[in-house]
Amino acid sequence: MVDKSALIDELLTLPEGYISKKEIHGKVYFYHQYKEKGKLKSVYLNNSLLAELEAKLARRKEILSLLKKLHSSSKSVGKLSKAAREFDGYLMAGDKKIATFDHGTLVEMDEKLVPFIVKNSHSISEFLSLRVIDNSRTNARLLLKALGIKDKEDELISLYAHGASIGDNYWFKPKHSKLTYKDISFDNDFYSDLSLSGKLILLPGKIHLSPDLNTRGSLEKGWKKIGTHWWLYKAESPNQAYSELCAYQIAKLIGMPTAEYGYDHPYVKSLNFAERANFEPIFGYLGNNDDYSFVFDRIMHLGKDIAKQYLKLIIFDCLIANVDRHNENYGLMRDRRSGKVISLSPNFDNNLCLFGYTDRLNTNPSGDGLIKELKRFLKNNVAASELIKTISLPPIEENQLRDAIRLVPNNTQEKENEVVTFILGRLAYIKDLIQKL
Repeated sequence: MVDKSALIDELLTLPEGYISKKEIHGKVYFYHQYKEKGKLKSVYLNNSLLAELEAKLARRKEILSLLKKLHSSSKSVGKLSKAAREFDGYLMAGDKKIATFDHGTLVEMDEKLVPFIVKNSHSISEFLSLRVIDNSRTNARLLLKALGIKDKEDELISLYAHGASIGDNYWFKPKHSKLTYKDISFDNDFYSDLSLSGKLILLPGKIHLSPDLNTRGSLEKGWKKIGTHWWLYKAESPNQAYSELCAYQIAKLIGMPTAEYGYDHPYVKSLNFAERANFEPIFGYLGNNDDYSFVFDRIMHLGKDIAKQYLKLIIFDCLIANVDRHNENYGLMRDRRSGKVISLSPNFDNNLCLFGYTDRLNTNPSGDGLIKELKRFLKNNVAASELIKTISLPPIEENQLRDAIRLVPNNTQEKENEVVTFILGRLAYIKDLIQKL
């Protein structure tokens, strides 16, 4: 399988242009000619550099040819049919019909398999609107232009990618359509560079189906396919990137289920954790009420194990001072065949913890707003207070924590010292808080 991302990375290292030659007074001279900011440049080549440049230009031509072949064989974006525009068709899970809509009105549904947002709202429009690109992002607007999408309604924009998402196997199939799940599954990341940096490395010969079309969030981001796996790349500030990757290392250290993270300068990347099960943001199950007691009581209906996982998530947010937990950046994992809730999703999206929102960390946990909210929640919710006592927080040795933090790119001794003091102090305080319940 050709690795498109690797080809693009290599292409960016190769020179553009061509080699020309001139004969002056019987002597042949060679020049590298290329355009820079719209102006033609010409650089003399001595014989020692000629062969190397010829090889690089030939490799560039070869890569462009390979990319064009990839482009020609991939799936393209078409116009929306009348049935699609009228929301006349079926909500699918893979190739299984799980709900039928007649001009947007729910006719029937499989209550075990439909997404919670559809089960609760009976609305295909609300479902589609929750899985569409945030066009407040500059590069999102560029992507819509590149795809030739002029519709403004979120639910219609989502349908240009068939309402599909990398994180699950749901999609919308218009009435009379012969499409299968294989036909609409994403197979390329041609627009990831545009989504991330606003630059299109190679203009495709046709408009391709893009997973970036249904990627929410305020930060510039794009899906890249590396081998057979999808990775979400995000453009974060240096402090946000450091904090996100610190949170990842701390989560692994304490055994908190977490998405896999990495750093591909200048982007933070995370591996798709929903390859075999469907991820549903908790918003679909609960709406936008993120009050601890409300969420806990509703999740208890799904089972004590899921509720315990939620309490662990709250504890972890308090530990790393994640002030940005909301009902769209965590959720539920559901079995694709039965629809059963398997677990809470792995932890992700922690770029506003630690230094993500401040330059200095407050080492006094007793005055922290998140911890105060945790105290209030546990004081008023007896069931949560009893269940949280069964959670065992592992001890963290200072040397273990330092070793973990040193794996974070762009770590400094000053930041490391501050994070170590901050985390160890909060961990001890939270443990003591729980023991005194």
